[in-house]
Amino acid sequence: MRAPPPPRAIPRVIARDANEPIATVTCVALTRAPVRATAGLLGDVRAHGAWPSALAHVKRARKAPDGAHTMILLAVARGEGDAKGEIDALDALAGAVRARCGDGTADDAGAFAYVEVPASAPSTKDEWDEANEMWPVSLVVANPHEVMPVPAATAEEEAYAVRWMTAAVKAAAEATTTSTTIGNCAIIVDPASGEEIARAVDESETHPLRHAALAAVDYAAKRDVATYPETVDVQAQIDERRAEKLARGVAVVADDDEDNVNDVKKRKRDAGTNGATVTELMGRPYLCTGYDAFLAREPCVMCAMALVHSRLKRVFFAAPNAETGALSGDKAGVRRLHSVRSLNHHYQVFSYDVDEDGLRAIADSTH
Repeated sequence: MRAPPPPRAIPRVIARDANEPIATVTCVALTRAPVRATAGLLGDVRAHGAWPSALAHVKRARKAPDGAHTMILLAVARGEGDAKGEIDALDALAGAVRARCGDGTADDAGAFAYVEVPASAPSTKDEWDEANEMWPVSLVVANPHEVMPVPAATAEEEAYAVRWMTAAVKAAAEATTTSTTIGNCAIIVDPASGEEIARAVDESETHPLRHAALAAVDYAAKRDVATYPETVDVQAQIDERRAEKLARGVAVVADDDEDNVNDVKKRKRDAGTNGATVTELMGRPYLCTGYDAFLAREPCVMCAMALVHSRLKRVFFAAPNAETGALSGDKAGVRRLHSVRSLNHHYQVFSYDVDEDGLRAIADSTH
């Protein structure tokens, strides 16, 4: 079989083509809210309706064109063609509008309207200026590591990736005995040594949570326990080190006020429980930090999140999945889990974009 081309890197941040129009979401807005009622109404909206996290960048209120009122976003539209009717159907929210604005506003169909708001957060000043012409939004500037291009792989790195990607596909094919469709296999590898840490095929027939990635993470944890048995009371060492750091911190601010001392205590306590400190104390890897995962198929949301919690460095998969895959979506935050900024860990993602025939060709190859 001819060597496959290098995998496609799937970035966390997708640059929008300047020539493309801004994607929008239709919302229902109260167009003539009294200024004095704005704060209360915003609180009511938060209490009575969950605003989608995907629209967290959209500001909920803006000054009305007449300058004497406020426009407030109440809900994402359901597309029924009757803005007031959509709010009336939300009894609690309709009652809040009546209580804050009076019957004259609540019963006036002209006081409600459909408005378009930007669907995605702008990541540049130019995008922000353009989006604000539509509706006020927050500027979310991408961190440098989010937009940093992935360096071109060396021939050695490409050979490493092909080797393990092929191994994952072959193992998935070998484990598939009841279907003509190749299943999934996940292999976790230490790129520093080239050593296989764990592998697993899909075991969901025995348990619904035993997807290939989850099973591989489980086997990696069991290997970790077997390879690095606890010979001392690790928690006692952690507590001791935490106490030492806390004592040093308190000594530094001994002459300061109590608030400063408490702040140092909190920072020292946090430092005593982070991954680096635990790794240092235990003399063993922290979960799967720095490892690569190779999968025959794109992981689902459950598996992709498990790989986040396991601190994988890179995730490679051969075949994307347009229905249940969690990493190859064409929109940030939608089927592109590694683009979610609020996660406390992010890995790099690479796809070989292989179809079913391609999977079979890899499985049948002699390499």
